[in-house]
Amino acid sequence: MRFAHLTVCLTCVLSTVSVAQTTATKVANEGEISRDWDVAPGHALSAPGYPAEAQGMGDSVCVALGYRIQPDGSTSDFAVIHNWTSNNKAANQNVEYLDPYARAASLAVSTWRFAPKPGVTQAVPVDTVATFAFKGKRSGESLAAIRAHCALNDVAAALKERRDALAGDQQAVRTRLDRMYQEQAREERRSAAEKRALSSGAYHPNAASKGY
Repeated sequence: MRFAHLTVCLTCVLSTVSVAQTTATKVANEGEISRDWDVAPGHALSAPGYPAEAQGMGDSVCVALGYRIQPDGSTSDFAVIHNWTSNNKAANQNVEYLDPYARAASLAVSTWRFAPKPGVTQAVPVDTVATFAFKGKRSGESLAAIRAHCALNDVAAALKERRDALAGDQQAVRTRLDRMYQEQAREERRSAAEKRALSSGAYHPNAASKGY
């Protein structure tokens, strides 16, 4: 399933961003980055633990987290591309339900560091995905089974779908803002007209009650 609140709210060094492909950026499915990248010496690909703030729910959740490997091997542009939970009711009732899991995944990936493979003369950014499973205390599924709910076979298509969805959201926001501005302008014109009428003595909003 997809939650309404897909954009990850991060703190400190992380910011809320979308994964966007540029003309100089490659796209790789999960597990394919090893063609051009190695884990940087002295680093490991740490995995997130179950979020402490969600322990009480005991739900099983998986998150397919999109991220970008920059030419210097650092990671950025974290965004949830796909997700699943064993508790659909709670997820549908709370737009922030996913946040603890997305935040944990993003914080883990933010520590990852890569180095170009020997022979790669010019490193270019790569958009890819990492899938994480969070097993709830009441779950009868294995971590592998939970993770499978978020498997993406075509990251490029998933990124395009997300960009299209974000574009639609942005258009909806612009439409709502336009309506707000139009209503505000009408209210200002109406208020100005009333003030002019009052100053000329032609109209009083409480005329009936005052016996005019």
